Amino acid sequence: MTILWAGTERDAFIVPAGAAAPPTSTAGGTFDANFSRAGLNQNTSNSVRFRACTLFGDILEAWVHFRTYFQDTNWASGATPWQVNNAAGTGLIRFQTTSLSQWQFQYWNGSAWTQIGSTQTRPAGTHTFDVHILVADSGGEFLVNMDGSPYANWSLTGDTLRYTGAAIDQVVWGNYATTGVTDFVVTECAVADVSTLGIRVATLPPTGNGTYTAWTGTYADVDESDIDDANFISTTTADQLESFTLQDLSVTAAGYDPVAVCISSRGRIGATGPTNYQHLLITDSTDFLSANVDPTTTFNSVEQTVYNQNPDTMADWTVSEINALEAGVKSIA
Repeated sequence: MTILWAGTERDAFIVPAGAAAPPTSTAGGTFDANFSRAGLNQNTSNSVRFRACTLFGDILEAWVHFRTYFQDTNWASGATPWQVNNAAGTGLIRFQTTSLSQWQFQYWNGSAWTQIGSTQTRPAGTHTFDVHILVADSGGEFLVNMDGSPYANWSLTGDTLRYTGAAIDQVVWGNYATTGVTDFVVTECAVADVSTLGIRVATLPPTGNGTYTAWTGTYADVDESDIDDANFISTTTADQLESFTLQDLSVTAAGYDPVAVCISSRGRIGATGPTNYQHLLITDSTDFLSANVDPTTTFNSVEQTVYNQNPDTMADWTVSEINALEAGVKSIA
């Protein structure tokens, strides 16, 4: 399996221009504490949206995984809890609410949204979704699985290339409308190039200062489950390293076979000083640096760094290797 991106907390997501940021939900039952510290909630009557911080470059096939908590009431017609767009921002497929309790699976045919299958009663409580997207003139597929099995009749096979430029680039959760989706909480999101059925996503926050401490600030400045742009680490000098120890996998999470490690971060550059930074991963006392992550002058999430294998051993990750990791950053001139 190749994981292309994964995350639960705000540092793994971008808020598109014109949208509102999602509130963080720490309410019991809305997330699994064995894997997450909180969830992201679309619970207001405005256009809350959040997309994967990584763009996928108009690929033609992917699986999208996410875990959701639905409140049983207070939905509104015309909301869009989830949508996939191409690089131009044109929709490809989406979930769309049609009443207080009904929703549809739809594709864009080039001029209008078109229903796939039949309208369904939205399930209450917690559920996992895995959506297969294969864009092709023939042999394509749009397929929704819920809790590991095909959901209702939400599938389209055959010709899924319904307009010029149809492809997968932006994966967006939230709401494109100005109506509310009360207590739609999202956690454990991932995009992969093969089936995501059965996967889980565990968030491992910083728990202490690591091998390198050259930046101003400590792990306590970057360990929040929600973002706080008034609380950060910083440096005015290039080639400075900062690293942190990480929380171990829970006993439950450690029962799964690890398939990837993803580093998320949020940052900005100042008017003077270093103009970029890189992600740092330390495994078995060896440093591994990403390409430049290209922050702007405004705080925002940057593209993830994904390690589908341990870069030190070039083999699959083990639980003990993940529990021993450090992660951090390096300032770049």
